[in-house]
Amino acid sequence: MYSAVAKAAASPGVAAVLTGADMAADKVGAMAPLWAIATSDGKLAPPDMVKRVGIGTRVRMVFSDVSPDLSLPQWTIDESARQPDKPWQYPHE
Repeated sequence: MYSAVAKAAASPGVAAVLTGADMAADKVGAMAPLWAIATSDGKLAPPDMVKRVGIGTRVRMVFSDVSPDLSLPQWTIDESARQPDKPWQYPHE
């Protein structure tokens, strides 16, 4: 098990950590991102930031407040993490 996966699995409140190997074993196939990339303050990211994201990009969760009782999780590039030199991406326009 990867150390990052083990660390995440041991974190409080985490029910499961799924990896690409889990997806392959369950014959789920590739999973496309189902979320928008955000800036660190939870706003939708500009196109130049989105174009930096690919498979292998390290991200972290930020929350966008929708109401006093509801926040939506968003993902932003983790600028403090070591990033891949060239993450795999679908071709851009």
